[in-house]
Amino acid sequence: MVGRSLARAGGGQTVECAQSPERVLPPMDNLLLEAAIHEIRREAVGLPLHRFVPEAPARLTLLLGAGWGVPGSAEVCRRLFVSVDPSLPILHLARGRTPSPSAPTPFQGLLARELEGSRLVTVEKERWERWGAFSFEVAGAAGARLRRLVFELLGARCNLLLLAEDGTILGHLHETTGIRALGVGARYVPPAAGDRTPPDTLAEPEWRALLAPGPAGLARRLGKRLRGMSPALLAEIERDAAAGEDPWDRFRGWAARAAAGDLDLRGYVPAAGGPDPAPAVLLAPFPISAPAGWREERFASAGEALQAFREAHEADLALSSVRASLEREIAREIARLERLEAGLARDLAREGEAEELQRQGTILLAGLSQARVAGDQVVVPDPFDAAGGVQTLTIDPRFSLQENAARLFHRARRSRRGRDTVLRRLAEAQERLPRLRAAAAEIASHSTRAALEAAEARLGRAGLLRIVRRARPKKAAPTLAAAPILPVRAYTSADGMEILIGKGGRENDLLTFKIAAPHDFWMHASGHAGAHVVVRNPQKLKQLPQATLFQAARLAAFHSKARGAGQVEVIVTQRRQVKKGKKLPPGMVRVQRHTSVQVPPTHPFDEEV
Repeated sequence: MVGRSLARAGGGQTVECAQSPERVLPPMDNLLLEAAIHEIRREAVGLPLHRFVPEAPARLTLLLGAGWGVPGSAEVCRRLFVSVDPSLPILHLARGRTPSPSAPTPFQGLLARELEGSRLVTVEKERWERWGAFSFEVAGAAGARLRRLVFELLGARCNLLLLAEDGTILGHLHETTGIRALGVGARYVPPAAGDRTPPDTLAEPEWRALLAPGPAGLARRLGKRLRGMSPALLAEIERDAAAGEDPWDRFRGWAARAAAGDLDLRGYVPAAGGPDPAPAVLLAPFPISAPAGWREERFASAGEALQAFREAHEADLALSSVRASLEREIAREIARLERLEAGLARDLAREGEAEELQRQGTILLAGLSQARVAGDQVVVPDPFDAAGGVQTLTIDPRFSLQENAARLFHRARRSRRGRDTVLRRLAEAQERLPRLRAAAAEIASHSTRAALEAAEARLGRAGLLRIVRRARPKKAAPTLAAAPILPVRAYTSADGMEILIGKGGRENDLLTFKIAAPHDFWMHASGHAGAHVVVRNPQKLKQLPQATLFQAARLAAFHSKARGAGQVEVIVTQRRQVKKGKKLPPGMVRVQRHTSVQVPPTHPFDEEV
């Protein structure tokens, strides 16, 4: 178990006390976030934003300071890690090496274009909640302007949004609908606080009413009643109450200090030689009792503590992935053997089939001279019946009676030979099944990756499991000689998206119906002959970023017969809405559902046209 806390916190911060810490989901509660924000205000406010380093669609690092890339610089430099991944919602000042960047998403491209070179001026956080904003001052020819990067670390509803100074949404990681319609161009609506009580306003009579049912479940009841109180603290309060103490004064002191921002972040890790060898970090905003087998670990800063927590959580996710893969393979093999065992048992139940086939073949041969054939049935005397009765046998009318008898004898011989094989295979399956079931129980008990890999190796050597982990083949880098020359022009938008333009009627058809994917965006000047424009959409976005939309639309207007107009209406749709009718000339199509934008017919890229 890695990345743990004394509590399990969801949207309602339900808490379960235990002697052994449980993992906390999400890992960053309100007070841990408060500690991170205090450190960012102290160390990073006022620093310029050098650049963004995208690590994944929902994870990025902000390089703050003027000394990046300058060897020996004395300038203050800070790394700010932000993750709005629902599996790991967290932010903190990070230490260590800057990670290698991944390919930026359109939203990350928008952040880089809007914010790189700006200065971090304020850091806000809603009191008792897990959301807030970084405000950046962006210099420009017309004067400075403000941009706000809003973070919402709300479990499954995590999000990251870029706002203009007036609160208009310029871009977002996730678009939402309903009461909080967070789309580009809409005004930002903060998350609702709900009806829970801030801890520093809880009156003593309400406290006594929550305590009245007894210590058992107190942490859970407090978590449902209070906003933003750390689950680790609530679990500590329940333990105090279970020990016969009155935790009211301790709770009230914590709540007052938390409201004032007077936090004392503490970390706890498994003691050397303890029962749990896995790396784990328990964080609490104030000192608490260390769980059995754990010890206190002092961290130099909130960022260092949260980074240790994050790394332990990431190790746990990797460990869970290996365990799940191994458990899945064992379960698949157990299911296969159980099906085989049932099938072999059915085969053994037909043990008398060989004797019956031999008997039918003998009867058929013995009665050839008196046989009466009717379709696929034959009636012959039964030599085994002392009373002189007859037998009706099923035959294949395509063959003679002698050939049918030979086929019955052949099937009888095969059935006798197969019985030995069935018995052998059944014994093998019955020997392997208990060992695999024991292995499944063993896998569930391992808490380190090394132990899981050792168990997998033992299963492989014993012949119980065969797992082939194939590395993905590396694609050969395209060469100029091998690269196909497509009859289209290509541009890269401000958001990093690829824009393709056809050159003529046949090339337009090729671009639209052979190159473009159904979810790619398609544009064309409305009512005028012109080029087909396609914007690649591998992420299957529902709508284009504004910068890309207008750049592509201006290209469609520029490469049309309406180039001389002041404003041109451009059709915008997805390629799947574009159809090629019968007998239509090259380049002419039918468009089903679409929207449109008005743009000037000017080329959006700085180049000679």
